[in-house]
Amino acid sequence: MASEIKMPQFGLTMTEGVIAQWLKKEGDPVKPGDPLYVVETDKLTNEVEAEVEGVLLKIVQPEGAEVPVQGVIAIVGAAGETVESAPAAAAASTVPAAPVADTAPTAGEDMSKAGPGSTASPAGGRIKASPLAKKIAAREGVDLTAVTGTGPGGRIVEKDVRVAASGQTGGVPRQARSAPEAAPAPKADAVVVTGQPVRRQRLSAMRRAIARNMTASWTTAPVVGYNRSVDVTALGELKKTLSTDGRKISYTDILCKLVTNVLQDFPYVNSSLDGDDVIFHDYVNLGVAVALDDGLVVPVIRDAQSKGIGAISDAVRDMAKRARSGELTPDELSGGTFTITNLGMFGMESFSPIINQPESAILGVNTIVKQPVEMPDGSIVMRPKMNLSLTADHRTVDGAVAAQFLARVATLIENPWQMLL
Repeated sequence: MASEIKMPQFGLTMTEGVIAQWLKKEGDPVKPGDPLYVVETDKLTNEVEAEVEGVLLKIVQPEGAEVPVQGVIAIVGAAGETVESAPAAAAASTVPAAPVADTAPTAGEDMSKAGPGSTASPAGGRIKASPLAKKIAAREGVDLTAVTGTGPGGRIVEKDVRVAASGQTGGVPRQARSAPEAAPAPKADAVVVTGQPVRRQRLSAMRRAIARNMTASWTTAPVVGYNRSVDVTALGELKKTLSTDGRKISYTDILCKLVTNVLQDFPYVNSSLDGDDVIFHDYVNLGVAVALDDGLVVPVIRDAQSKGIGAISDAVRDMAKRARSGELTPDELSGGTFTITNLGMFGMESFSPIINQPESAILGVNTIVKQPVEMPDGSIVMRPKMNLSLTADHRTVDGAVAAQFLARVATLIENPWQMLL
């Protein structure tokens, strides 16, 4: 008897998912454990495996379709079985969503360490490419193993495939490809405004979630921004001391530990608001923003107060790596009490991060710039300085509290050995 394949629910907050890519086609045999399709949610991209054995009789929802949780997306049955004998629910329909272009990173921790030119597909390994990049490559006949990824970690993104398809460097020229070319997909309808064409594309599930969450945060919380410049000479010395025996400790690793220590002395900054109640957390679940080529996620280091710098460093790198490969679980992306977002690697000197509700504050980390400083003896020297950008919800965090919190963070940055006291 034919079986329905339904949209799974990844986490309690998931209500819908987008079919990013089908890994099997109609008529293909499937067995439990076979990669069947890729689902894009508001936070993750998940490769879903088949749970039944048979033949993929019917793909009910095509790539790009937005499907509610438990909506039927395909039918698997015995070879030769007709779709008509499958459950009637196969007729369920949703409105397909137009493909969405990959976007540039917006925030994160060490987001682009690999940088442009990194190999996206190590020999014998799985090709690292976004679902949209894979879809375009299949349509255009582009060999992804010959494409150099420019996304985070060397991941192949949409623009890399389009460059390859056009015959430019970074891919196989169109005239040199032997694979048959599929018929071009319909382009998004153009809207003419004063004689100039524009393109209309539907936001991805992740970008729609970002839009909803940021709009809700901005319209809910009366926020105040606080900026403070700090001398990071001592912090740099500590970073150098800790980075031994092949282990690399980043500024963000140390700041995560430092901020976690301070949060325990400022309960309102580590709180959340629920109606007329303030919830004080006796722990620190620290979110560290990570930018992907198609959005932003905030993995959470749980019970950061019980971890040392080394353990925090390991957690930050592991979560950032798994975020880019779509391997994080919903639980790892929820439950934060405070967030750090680092734009220093992009040269930003100041910005106003938006609070990740229901948290009460978020700390932005900026780039390090050498500035002239007058010393006690009257001499002028150049010192490395960094701006900290704190955004706080004024419903729970008064200005004096925010200023005192930031002052304490600054003191520890300039005297990091005090963390040992």
